[in-house]
Amino acid sequence: MYKVMMVCTGNICRSQMAHMVLQNKLNERGIIDVTVDSAGIYSGAAGYPIDPRAAKVLAKHGYKVFKHYAKQISEQEIEDFDLILAMTSTHYSNLMSKSSGKKDNIRMYMQFSDAHKGEKPSYELNITDPWYGSDMGFQGTLDNIEECIENIIEHIEAEKVVKKALNGN
Repeated sequence: MYKVMMVCTGNICRSQMAHMVLQNKLNERGIIDVTVDSAGIYSGAAGYPIDPRAAKVLAKHGYKVFKHYAKQISEQEIEDFDLILAMTSTHYSNLMSKSSGKKDNIRMYMQFSDAHKGEKPSYELNITDPWYGSDMGFQGTLDNIEECIENIIEHIEAEKVVKKALNGN
């Protein structure tokens, strides 16, 4: 099983949106050997559901919105997940500092956009937090997420082949 984690600040907007978009896309394609999850670097929102504005924009675009409650990412999850996608350079730095072992599994989400493929993590790749703004901010967040999703799925599929070969399966 290949495991992907989306990470933002509180796990109520960006990371949950990316989680749900990826899960929807994988489900549409019948890809069942990938586990998708999301978390925040901050524990203050733990236990809260997705922001209603995020759920609204996802539903408006045909995505199934499922129940997920915000949680803080653990150090064990940082080590266990095959791919961790940070929404900002601050999240990326936080994850890198908490990782005691492998760090090549941590990337910025926007590194998977065609415009930024291969770039090093930086603030220019941040997905702005829509929580502080209007409903339009949530649409912008969804646009960023969708911009990268096909490249992320392609990366996952390639990584699954490598993982399988390394495990001798």
